[in-house]
Amino acid sequence: LAHWAVDFSISHAALGSLLTTLKPLHSKLPKDSRTILGTTRSVCIDSLAGGSYYHFGLLSTVKSKLDKYSNTLNTQNLTLILNIDGLPLFKSSNLQLWPILGIIEQLPKKEPFVIGLFSGTTKPSSPNDFLKPFITELNKIVEDDILHEGKVYTLCVSAVICDAPARSFVKCIKSHSGYSGC
Repeated sequence: LAHWAVDFSISHAALGSLLTTLKPLHSKLPKDSRTILGTTRSVCIDSLAGGSYYHFGLLSTVKSKLDKYSNTLNTQNLTLILNIDGLPLFKSSNLQLWPILGIIEQLPKKEPFVIGLFSGTTKPSSPNDFLKPFITELNKIVEDDILHEGKVYTLCVSAVICDAPARSFVKCIKSHSGYSGC
């Protein structure tokens, strides 16, 4: 059943409904689709820059996008647009997220994807610590290129889009409204 579910890309919800229907007839079947599909139940969250950070990964995400769209691409040069910004989650608490988002310009369906996610009660204390996992992976990809299904893809960053406060944070400069700002 697990092999069948993975091969035909049955969603968790559809497989869950199927298991609910079959459970009375086959008592040894699990109740949850995650048991059959072997879904990871824990992730490694790092403590850095005064909060928690999870790095989803750029290479794995780009490869999954290439799995979907490599037939429709007419180039092997990929350009990445990045966005970094802070998002307050609630009015009643200081909890905020700082995602690193990306879009690959050459893909026919331009869907943003999460590369890394920081969570804390303040913005990351150090932009260097916050961006280090991403920059390390990006440098390795740019240096080694991406090998996917016998083709070599190059990746370069074409733009980093931020609002003024996030841009000054990422560039390690004072904001225009800061003391002795421009």
